[in-house]
Amino acid sequence: MGTEPEVLESIAKGLNPGIQANNKHLDGRGAMLRWSGGLLIAAPVIGVIAYLIGLAIASRQAV
Repeated sequence: MGTEPEVLESIAKGLNPGIQANNKHLDGRGAMLRWSGGLLIAAPVIGVIAYLIGLAIASRQAV
């Protein structure tokens, strides 16, 4: 199989050559940090949406 960065690069090449070109300077950990940073941004947004959905359901049940 090869080392982890090589495997990640081969997967990226299969998905999109542009992704591989953009991440050439990153190793596997750099890509993972970028991904976890995206999750940190997305998690509060998902939480707010879930909270609003919960409020809507609760208000319908109260009536």
